[in-house]
Amino acid sequence: MNEKRKRTNKKWKYKTNQSDWHTLFLVIVAFVMLVSIGVVSFLRFYDSYIDGLLYRERLTQMKEVTTQLFTGLEDVVQNQWDNTDVLCSYVEKEEPKTAQKLQAFMADQAQLNKAEQKGAHLVAVDNLGRYLTEEGWQGTLVEMNLLLSESERISFVSKSMTTSQTFMYFLQRLDEPIVMQDGDRTVSLIYYGVAREMEQLNPYFTCEAYDNSNSVYVLDKQGMRLFRSQNSSSLLQGYNAYSTLEQMEYLHENSFSEAKHELDRVGRGYANAVLEGEEYYYALYQMDHADWILLFLVPSSHVATDVVVMVDTTVRLILIFAVILVAISALVIILLMGFQQKKAVEAERQNSEKLEKVNEKLAEAVTVAEKATKAKSDFLANMSHDIRTPMNAIVGITSLMAREPGLSDHLHGYISKVQMSSQHLLSLINDVLDMSKIESSGVTLNDEPVNFAELIGQVDNIIRSQTNERGQSFQVRVHALAHEYVISDNVRLRQLLLNLLSNATKYTPAGGKVMLDLTEEACEKTGYATYQIAVTDNGYGMTPEFVEHIFEPFTRSENSVTNKIQGTGLGMAIAKSIVDLMGGTISVESALNQGSRFEVTLPLKIDYNVDMTTEIGTVLLISEDEVLRHNLLTVMQAVRVGFYMVSTRAEAMELMKKQNMDVVLLNGHLLDPDLSETVADLRRMTGDTSLIFFVDYVQSDQMEDRVKASGMDGLIPRPFFLSNLLRAMEQIRNVSLCVEDTASTLKGLHFLCAEDNELNAEILETMLKMEGASCTIFHNGREIVEAFKTVKPGEYDAILMDVQMPLMNGLDATRAIRSGENPLGKTIPILAMTANAFSEDIQNSMSAGMNAHISKPIDIRILEREMSRFVIRGGGREENEDFSAIDQICK
Repeated sequence: MNEKRKRTNKKWKYKTNQSDWHTLFLVIVAFVMLVSIGVVSFLRFYDSYIDGLLYRERLTQMKEVTTQLFTGLEDVVQNQWDNTDVLCSYVEKEEPKTAQKLQAFMADQAQLNKAEQKGAHLVAVDNLGRYLTEEGWQGTLVEMNLLLSESERISFVSKSMTTSQTFMYFLQRLDEPIVMQDGDRTVSLIYYGVAREMEQLNPYFTCEAYDNSNSVYVLDKQGMRLFRSQNSSSLLQGYNAYSTLEQMEYLHENSFSEAKHELDRVGRGYANAVLEGEEYYYALYQMDHADWILLFLVPSSHVATDVVVMVDTTVRLILIFAVILVAISALVIILLMGFQQKKAVEAERQNSEKLEKVNEKLAEAVTVAEKATKAKSDFLANMSHDIRTPMNAIVGITSLMAREPGLSDHLHGYISKVQMSSQHLLSLINDVLDMSKIESSGVTLNDEPVNFAELIGQVDNIIRSQTNERGQSFQVRVHALAHEYVISDNVRLRQLLLNLLSNATKYTPAGGKVMLDLTEEACEKTGYATYQIAVTDNGYGMTPEFVEHIFEPFTRSENSVTNKIQGTGLGMAIAKSIVDLMGGTISVESALNQGSRFEVTLPLKIDYNVDMTTEIGTVLLISEDEVLRHNLLTVMQAVRVGFYMVSTRAEAMELMKKQNMDVVLLNGHLLDPDLSETVADLRRMTGDTSLIFFVDYVQSDQMEDRVKASGMDGLIPRPFFLSNLLRAMEQIRNVSLCVEDTASTLKGLHFLCAEDNELNAEILETMLKMEGASCTIFHNGREIVEAFKTVKPGEYDAILMDVQMPLMNGLDATRAIRSGENPLGKTIPILAMTANAFSEDIQNSMSAGMNAHISKPIDIRILEREMSRFVIRGGGREENEDFSAIDQICK
């Protein structure tokens, strides 16, 4: 034992060390990631901050540099104006009388100015826009519009017509025009000045602060390029510099429009943008002494280079410091973790020993709980079987007693009360067992085809007998039901309706009203429809305090009236559980002494496998009932049948003169003394090819007698379902197939039965004998399997199989028969006849190979109905829908 514990501790210690190192690794990784995220976040912030700082520093430096450059250019231009002013005074003093004398005078002046004004020549402009230099007349100036403006000073840039050189002109208006002869013409000299080559300004455009990497462009007021400095590359494509600047990608919330606005407002503007992938700073400057705009452009890499180097060095130092700090921090964490780990290992070892003991106890508790759960499930199954077995005897014997001849009325009454009490006791047992299954999550849904017409009919038969006994009014209404076939759990759906309606009838006094409303609505889920079920009564009602607990198990309203009502208080809890299983909702509205309304909403899958097509071409409804009219309109539109509705007989007669009707439905005229005459008139209008049915709630047998006496083809009970109409039409068309026979459908059948309870076997044999059938009974599954090996064709019509039996249960026996050597085992109908009545029991029976499930206590009418689904074929029976339909019609 000690060796085993040592091995366990060693193994635990190895796992602990692995876990600790894994934890340490995760902590280090988390720390490194956290620090890395912090560093990255800081660097991003730092980069953004430094970028803004560099931008402001570069912009400040650029303003200083460009201010000096622009000031120098202004001085150069001002000197040209000063020189022009001196030249004008000379020519005004000379007052040449002819163009030849002016040209000679200008040649002398040019000779004197060559030393100071290299690359310059004098210009004189007359009133015709022609300009004269020392070399003679040169033609007309393109800038004639500037001359006409009569400005005192005119400066512009123009390219020579004969050379590729660009000249800047400085012209000043003479105080008084000089009149002179030019050949036969008299002209007036109005402007006089000098023109210089723009290349002479290149030394003033360069900037040593930027290693002469800057570019300078001379623009006019519209942004057109007039000249660029010699070190300027062709960065600005096109003639309009403004267009290129506007298309650049701007940084630091700059834009060309802002720079242009500042230029117009204060005479200069600055911006930072990207051109062809490289970042630039540029400045726009409006000159004071010339109509020029200077564009100064420099790459950002040449601006404030010392500051950039300092910032880069700082960033590198910060990164190195961060890496060192992370490494030192990680090392410290490893050392601290190692120290803490040593302390924690011992504590964890002690805790592990304690945990092992707790786990052992917990495992024992889980084992006990699992055994308890299994015991509870087994107890429920056994309880269901054991209680239903004697109940089967009680119900069976009372049924046999009721059929004995010569019984007095008192004895019949006593037997009836015993049967009612038995059914009530059976319903109480079902509630308790069902709730136990629900609480243990043992309930599952069995998806199967459900026909609302059959379901409502079954529920109506059960509830109407209860309401008739209590003297209550019970009505079922259907609203806009387009799909009456769905896929759901038929048993649970019927149980839900019965619980709601039984609750309403129990808590409604005599003379009260109970109403069931079924409505179909659209559903968001494809292939589904939403069905709303509302049960309304005008009974005792409930207090608001009790409504809050109505769906809790074992809850009942306690007062002097309801205390006399029998029940477990489980009906609404089961109803709520069924609704939850089906994915629906349930709500209740109630007021004391005014009644209650329970509303259920269920999303149900539509059964598209059912063929609802019909040969009916047109249907006429004669009714004033809006509920019936709306419901039939929805149904007929769903199956695409021509539908007409009128309110009175006169309207119907008028309509049938124009339109042939295949089916006429009459509602609300049952008490009309002229009913037979009405039917006769309708028959005369429709002829023998149409069918006439009465549609209304069936209140008594006298109603059916009156319908037959009126000459109608039949009665369609409300609530209206299309399948009921089709079944009635099929019955009329196949009436020739029927043979009048009131005998039981079980007559002449021979059953092979498995029943281990002697009393139940005796009751079964007696009940079958009374219906003209016979049976051979075996007391366990093994016996019936052995007996079936020698069964010959035609010897037995079906097998009635009990499920819970000794030696071999009914499920295993069914599997053995289905897979046995006798070929009849694959076709003979096998019906489960068992006290196991839960939905999963039905599923288990079907999975084992059975054809149907009949719960104990045995109801002979249910057995008749199930057997009517099969037809004899070669010694066995198999399911046949056509035969069943005809059989139902004949019945």
